[in-house]
Amino acid sequence: MLEERISTSEDTDSPFEEAVATFIESRGLKVDRQVGSAGFKIDLAVRHPDQQGRYMLAVECDGATYHSGLWARERDRLRQEILENMGWRFCRIWSTDWFYRRGETAQKLAAALEAARSTVPKARKPVSSSVVREQEKRANESPPAPELHAPAYKLATGVPVPFNIEPHEVMVADMATIARAIVEIEGPIHQDEIARRVTALFGKSRTGSQISAAALRGLKWPTGAPANPQRTI
Repeated sequence: MLEERISTSEDTDSPFEEAVATFIESRGLKVDRQVGSAGFKIDLAVRHPDQQGRYMLAVECDGATYHSGLWARERDRLRQEILENMGWRFCRIWSTDWFYRRGETAQKLAAALEAARSTVPKARKPVSSSVVREQEKRANESPPAPELHAPAYKLATGVPVPFNIEPHEVMVADMATIARAIVEIEGPIHQDEIARRVTALFGKSRTGSQISAAALRGLKWPTGAPANPQRTI
């Protein structure tokens, strides 16, 4: 529970929020929309029917886009934690649940309203305005950019290949050995890149269709299959 704060008198952000507010009001309760200040606005704040000047429950209405925003979720988790420490009780309603499981979700909300109404507020330490401002700042700050660490990329430049022979003339089993060596060094790697590495290893400047086909057949050659001296690419 929290002492009454002035509502911003703003409209709800969506028809979904308005539908939730209408449901709460249908139970004889008063609802204020968009209560609080920037960074700490509560979608719907439900007034306590028996204790004038107090809110008994904060109802947050989260749409589908909320699920895709990692920082939005983390920001709201921090904001809820701060407000709970200040005495608020929270109930979060998802738009997908409201539209597809209306009965079950409405029962959940009704139970939260009843529990909030019957709970005796706990005494809490006063929170200074400077602390609130600092908490608002934390809730609105963007997260630090993550540090990315990746090992240096290693090219398969030292794989041995036969001399005095064109890539497409190499036996399939030998090409399979070359292709697997490239994968072991650079994998995961696309088959087109493997063909380019084969081209470079044989000292060629252009990856033609014959080299690409030879590399692909080498990739498909079963591990451990015997070499067939009669079968060339």
